[in-house]
Amino acid sequence: MMRFTYHPTRLLLTWLTLAARCSAFLLGAGRCGAVTGHAKVRPISRLASKSSEDDANLCVSRRTLMHEAGVSFAGSVSAGPFLSLYRSFFNAHDSDGANAMGLVHFPCREGVLMNKYHLMRAGQSGLEEQNILSTNPLFLTNTEDGLTALGRMQVEEACNQLMANNINPSVIKYSLASKCIDSSNAVANTLMVGRNRIVPEFTFMDPRGAGYWNGKDLIATEAALFALDAAEAGADGTGGRPPPNEDGTANETLWDQVIRLRQLMSVLETQYSGDDILLIFPDGTSPALLSCLIAGVDLRDVHAFNFEPGEVRIDVTMKSTMQTYATRKASPQYKQTLEMGKEQLTNLRKEQTVLAQAKEEPSTLLVPSKEPSSPSPP
Repeated sequence: MMRFTYHPTRLLLTWLTLAARCSAFLLGAGRCGAVTGHAKVRPISRLASKSSEDDANLCVSRRTLMHEAGVSFAGSVSAGPFLSLYRSFFNAHDSDGANAMGLVHFPCREGVLMNKYHLMRAGQSGLEEQNILSTNPLFLTNTEDGLTALGRMQVEEACNQLMANNINPSVIKYSLASKCIDSSNAVANTLMVGRNRIVPEFTFMDPRGAGYWNGKDLIATEAALFALDAAEAGADGTGGRPPPNEDGTANETLWDQVIRLRQLMSVLETQYSGDDILLIFPDGTSPALLSCLIAGVDLRDVHAFNFEPGEVRIDVTMKSTMQTYATRKASPQYKQTLEMGKEQLTNLRKEQTVLAQAKEEPSTLLVPSKEPSSPSPP
């Protein structure tokens, strides 16, 4: 037996439209005595302006009558007593099914987003190979931050994973970082995506600024950031800010990234509809954070979802993220990284304290003594 699903709002509008049209048709028939084919009946919009003597000379078709009834009904719904009924009925039944066009609100329940999103981290870069943390947007486009040989292999593996799942993205959105440019070109060439569908993003996909810790040891500093966020970020990511720097590198919390990612998703949801969008990020925290925002995960656990270089995750939704939440949080590797990060965080803060004290101490100018030196014994 076939089952038919009716949308409640559409049923209500259909019923009200039919009621208005039948009412208008009967009203016209009563004034003319009988309606057969083309009856001598006046359009409803002119009922108040024409006298009864004009009715006998005015002939309208049934199509005109139905048009006038539709106009009259539309006015009654937009400004009449039907307005409150329609609003209450619409809000009660359709609030959960509203689409995400415009400003995206996190978390995103199933069916809210208009597009399907696949998240990827760019392959290994030259600076990552040298174990250097680079988060200053000014230097993201440096050629030394492009893909290494290992990075290109990682991107190829990601492409194979996409093809194995029959995914050919209709849009590739990538950060302007050099390694992301290389990764997007490699993906586009392998999957034969048109150049008009490869779209750069200049700001909203930037990595989190590490402030004073920028340029330090990559592995140790990332572990310290993991520990910092787990202890101080809070559920919404507003805490846990790295120390400031004097070279222009921003010192940002997770919340600063949340703002950028919300703007990114809002633009994509407004610009595209029904597309498979591949997002290529320069770091592992940004796609992990976007996954947590979509699913509504506590941001203190964001680094449990961290991406490895070249890693791609297909069709990231609330359901797919929540299915792996407990496993990732209990991962021995994640727990080990947090323990190492606590130690590294302590060391970094001690180093910062020593440097701050050194700047506050007054400098001493050494002046050579003017007293003549004693003659040396014969």
